[in-house]
Amino acid sequence: MVLGDACPATHSHFCCVLFKMAETLLTSQKTIGGIQMAVANHKHIPVLYGRFALILVDQQTGPPIACENHHQSNLNTIPVLEKAREADIPIIHLQEIHRKELVDYGRELDGNETVHNLEGTPEVELFEPLAPINGEWLIQKRRYSGFFGTDLDLLLRELRIDTVILTGQITDVCVHYTAVDAHQYGYVVRVLEDCVAGSSDKAHEASLDAIEYLQHGAVRSSAEVINELERLMRNTESSITAWRIASQEELLNRRWFVEETRSLPK
Repeated sequence: MVLGDACPATHSHFCCVLFKMAETLLTSQKTIGGIQMAVANHKHIPVLYGRFALILVDQQTGPPIACENHHQSNLNTIPVLEKAREADIPIIHLQEIHRKELVDYGRELDGNETVHNLEGTPEVELFEPLAPINGEWLIQKRRYSGFFGTDLDLLLRELRIDTVILTGQITDVCVHYTAVDAHQYGYVVRVLEDCVAGSSDKAHEASLDAIEYLQHGAVRSSAEVINELERLMRNTESSITAWRIASQEELLNRRWFVEETRSLPK
């Protein structure tokens, strides 16, 4: 049966409703490995799920290689960061930095990249308008993925995050690797296409396509996320700031195993 056809009389009303719902959620069919698959309509996928955090990936003064639209993507991130701060959601800054002894590059220099982001050099510094402020987290990393060899996953789980919003550089390297690892750790991924920059336009688009392949609706614009945050801020029932812990007492009360008679540390 093709979606949109009249439901046969032998089908129940419930089946007809399901077909109609599916029809509104699907825009086209594509063939993958000889199998025809439905493609989800981007507009019907929520922008954000559950609790969310903004992760700025390596938004530093200089990328490791020539990076098209590097500066513009940094500028485009400024209003996103401002809105995230206004909404009081968790904000995490990633910074790629390597030791001056050159001992922690692994196989990064086997391809197009040369020595980059050495500690003490200007390029390693975060872009000033996007630099972290009090209450935000900075995680330094030695590899492309923000998850590899860091406590990023631990921090996100302690914050009870469901969705990660990614901006930064480079689309086809650190952003892509971080997005893939977030996907494999079970997070909903949102990459803001106008707030990331690739080593080339072709590489940029290819990486966004690959991320969208993993999660339909993953590639978004900064305007979509800003508008969604504004909507949630207007919603008095939203628990957008539920991640914050106000006191040691609240921290204890959040743990299911804490007895009422347990006292705070002296």
